[in-house]
Amino acid sequence: MGLLQDPLKALEQADWYIKNSNLEKFPGAFELAAGNLCRQTAEQILYILCFFSGMPTESYLKRDRRLQVAGKLLEALDRRSTTGGRTYWQLARKRGPRIRKFARQPQSIKMWIRELNEPSHFSARHRRLDSGRISTFIIRARRWFDEKDKYLIVAALNEMFSRGRYRAVLSDDADNTPGVEHTFVVSAALLQRTSDGSLSMKTPVECCVISGTEIPRGHWPSKIVFPEHATMALRVRFVTKRGDPVNLTNMAAVLESLAKTPGQRRYLVGRLRRLGFEVRLTGVQ
Repeated sequence: MGLLQDPLKALEQADWYIKNSNLEKFPGAFELAAGNLCRQTAEQILYILCFFSGMPTESYLKRDRRLQVAGKLLEALDRRSTTGGRTYWQLARKRGPRIRKFARQPQSIKMWIRELNEPSHFSARHRRLDSGRISTFIIRARRWFDEKDKYLIVAALNEMFSRGRYRAVLSDDADNTPGVEHTFVVSAALLQRTSDGSLSMKTPVECCVISGTEIPRGHWPSKIVFPEHATMALRVRFVTKRGDPVNLTNMAAVLESLAKTPGQRRYLVGRLRRLGFEVRLTGVQ
């Protein structure tokens, strides 16, 4: 299962399997398929909770970046953080309403993981999980998820595959919208002269849009990844090499932000002169 799998569409497909058992090639085939999809959806919840709780990555991902088995994820969520003494369920609840709605369900999630484990493995025993029980999970999970929850996974994967260059964030709006934040380092080298002779600053933020109808394969792109038609937040923080924020109110404010130290001021004047702008900043020798 790919983590980018849309949980609501997975539940829709599972529901279709249950309602169309007359089309299966052997008794219980669609029931098995539906159970597997539901199990994968429950594992996505565990991934969301582990990531947004701030849990160490090695506790929920293997070295090859595959998700740990569900039992280990549940054990990890039950553990207490070494810094604050709270369980990771509790830490996840503090991340906002979008994560909290999942983190409030530890016992329910544990029960469903245990029950949905059955269709994921071949067994010599008769199966106990039936279509009625699977349908109950589908109804319950549809109450947990909304259309924006899939972007929690997209945001988390952007941070994971970029090794923190892009950060998963949750907006302060009413929907607690998931998004990606990129901190962009700005210097006078990015200043450029436009065709009409004015001054501008080049600030490229590269994004990659992946198909919403095809299975993503191959290497994860080095750019920020968004699924087709995504409704996500994109934040860009502009800072200098020293980490100071850049004031984007107007170009004068930008230039002031890039001239905090004598070295920055000298470099800025030199860059502007190369672009054809004769300037002199206070304090520049």
